[in-house]
Order: sequence, then structure tokens, then C-alpha cells
Amino acid sequence: MPPRRKKSASGTTRRKKVKTEPKEDNSSLNISVRCGETGVALWFKLKKTTKFNKIMDAFASRRPFFSVPATPLARLPATELSSLGGAGGALAAALRARGAAVLKFKGLDFGRHPLLAEANAFFNSTTQPREHRLDDDSMSGSGYKSPETGRELYVHHRGSPGPFTKSAADDLFDELHAISLQVTRATALGLTGSGTAFDELLDTRSSRSAASSCLRFHKYSQDSMAKDPLRDARVLPGGGTSVPCAGADLVACPRHVDRGLVTLILPCSGGSRLEVMDPKNGYVEPVDLADDEVAVLCGHTLSVASCGAVCEAPHRVSWTSASGNERLATVFTLRAPPDGRFAAAHQKIIESGCPHDKAYDPGYGAHRIHSASSIKTFKGDEDVAFVMQKFSERNASIHSRRFEPVPARHLRFLYDGSRVHGDQTPASLDMESGEQLDCFEPMMGD
Repeated sequence: MPPRRKKSASGTTRRKKVKTEPKEDNSSLNISVRCGETGVALWFKLKKTTKFNKIMDAFASRRPFFSVPATPLARLPATELSSLGGAGGALAAALRARGAAVLKFKGLDFGRHPLLAEANAFFNSTTQPREHRLDDDSMSGSGYKSPETGRELYVHHRGSPGPFTKSAADDLFDELHAISLQVTRATALGLTGSGTAFDELLDTRSSRSAASSCLRFHKYSQDSMAKDPLRDARVLPGGGTSVPCAGADLVACPRHVDRGLVTLILPCSGGSRLEVMDPKNGYVEPVDLADDEVAVLCGHTLSVASCGAVCEAPHRVSWTSASGNERLATVFTLRAPPDGRFAAAHQKIIESGCPHDKAYDPGYGAHRIHSASSIKTFKGDEDVAFVMQKFSERNASIHSRRFEPVPARHLRFLYDGSRVHGDQTPASLDMESGEQLDCFEPMMGD
């Protein structure tokens, strides 16, 4: 017989409420992601929970679901770069954590350099633009105007002819080249206790580093720019809260990683902003520079040379409704000679005991050089997502690995063999569940 129900004092029968909860399937699954043809393989391992669909919707729509704001970039005095316990050690720590930092040069005024007026005059001239591929600038012998809509570019190599006052252009080139060498050596000092770890890549004895490096002037115009809304999230100034970008925000330069050793970005005219991504959570931080400050960004080459001890810095330029109509940016990229070698740098990093990616250790993968890094992108009580990156075999040439643009929404997800809701890429690109593929994250070379 069923148990009798108890009666309350008023004589009514009370029912005992039993709380039921939906059961969750806690089995794990692997999700394969493909974003291109070559370069990086991404895969995710998640637990099936009630939050799974929400997580997948966030990935499919290209909107991050993270809740941790980006951490501010370290701002360091340039006068202390040669000190292991001062800015030199702090710079290495900043590049390990973020791949970027800001240096302050007391007494210098980069924001009002006289060469900027000459650059503006060049871009405003009626000079006929010359056809030139943007990704070939490392080998070009002189400057040019880019015919690309909304973006004009002048590339200056040491001693190359052009419309600028030659001595002024070379003087600025030499000044920034010296700063970038100092940054690279300070990074080596902070990582290994010696500033010579990357000397074979720099090879300053024959000035080949200066010959490979370049000084670039970029000019963007908001009126002629493609109106592409930002798809990432931004940290609100002073609020510490990350929110999706408003539709009025535009991309002046898509998120990318420079392929050199070090990139220096000087204060620019116009209201658009440099934004650097925090690799810990995927959010971007606006970087505002004073006239005596320079942004330092770690390139792909330096990350590989350090055996992954420092991380490359994904960054972009955005345009907000409060920006001006034009932006002129001055960028210096320190590059190693095309025949540079990683072997000596790898040996010094490994022998120093510096924490690094073990994939670079001797004998790993039958002498294949890999980079396998893990970024924790979501963590709850039961949900964990990991993004893994793996590079394929690379030869000794520094410039052999190129970043190419990938169209938006170029993500392909499979969940138990079925396409994830919101994925609009061609069906011919589907893959087997759990299959590991060479993929490419949306990035563009410098």
C-alpha cells in the first residue's frame, strides 16, 4: 500500500515536493576545427553538459564567451633595459605573458618627428600608385604607395631611395633599429641571463639585420575603408568589463601576428587605436601611446627563436566612432637575415633552463620543429575547452612561414559527426569526428 499522506492542522493533505534535476551526459567528446589549408591545427576537448550548446553557439558566431578582461600591458622605462633586475627582466616577463609591452623614452618625441610631415605630404601627393604586393615588402628595394583601397603604405629600407629626405629617413631607421636590438638583447638577458642568445639571428657584424628590416608608414582613411564590424570583444575603458563591439566599430587592420623578431609601433596621428590581444583569454586591450612611448610587439620569429618562451602578439587596428578621419602610423620591424638559423638560439634557451616548449628539445619528433601550445579558453565547474596549436615541419629560413588572410566565418565544427548549428562553410570541407587537421587561424602577415 502507498504511504498515507500527512494532514495539516487545517485538515488538508500536503504533498511532499521532490526536486528533480535533468541528467547530464558527462562523457567527453572531441571537436575538430578547420580554418584553412596550412599552418595550425586546432582541436577542442569538451565535456557534454547543459552549457555545451551555449559554448558552441559562441564559437560558431565568432563571439568569445570569456568573462575575464585583458590585463594591462607593462609600461617600462627604456633606460633600464640593460638591467637583469630592472626593465630588462620585466620586459622578458611581459613578453612571456603577453608578447607585448610599452617602453617610455624620456626626452624623446616620436609623436612629432619631422619625418611624419614628409610622410603625410607623400601620401597626399598626386604620385601615381605603383602596383606592389603587400606581402613582398621585405624584399622591396624602395618605398611605394599601395593601391589598396583605404590603406596606403610606404616601405623604407636602409639607404633606399624615395620621396623622403634620405638622411632623415635613415636617421629614424637607425634609431629604431638600435632600440629593437636593445629590446631583443634585453629579452635574451631576461630569459637566459645572457644577452647573446639571439645574436646569430641578428648578425649585426655584417649589418644584414638592418638590410632585412624595414621602416613602414601606414596611412588609413575611414571614408574609403571597408565597413567590416569587429567580431571580437573589447574591454571598456575604466570599467573592467568585456563586451561585444558595437556595430559602428570598424577594422582598419585585421588581427594578425608580425613575422619578424620585434615590431616597434610609434605614436600615431588620428583617433584610431592599436589593440593587442591577451593570449590568456582572447580579449583585446586598447594601447594608447604618449609622444615619448613606443609599443613593443613580439613577432613570430622571436617566439620560435625562444623555443616558445615568449609568445607572439596578435594585434590589430580598430576605428571607433570617436576617431578622426585619417590615421598615419609609423612601424619598424626588426627581421633576421633570410639565411638566419634558429639552432644556436634554441641551444642557449634549453641549456639555460629557461621554461620553454619541450617540443623544441633535441630529438623531439625526429628532428622536426614543432610548436605546441595550449590556451585555456573556458573554465567552469564541469566545462573545459583547450585550443592546441601545432606547427608543421619548418626549414631554416626565417621567412618561409607566411600568414595569409582567411575569410570571415571560416570555421568548421563537427559534433559527433554532425555540423554545429550556425556553421555556414561548404559541406565539402566537413571532416570525420575527432580527425586532426592542419588548420589556419584568421591572421594576416605584416
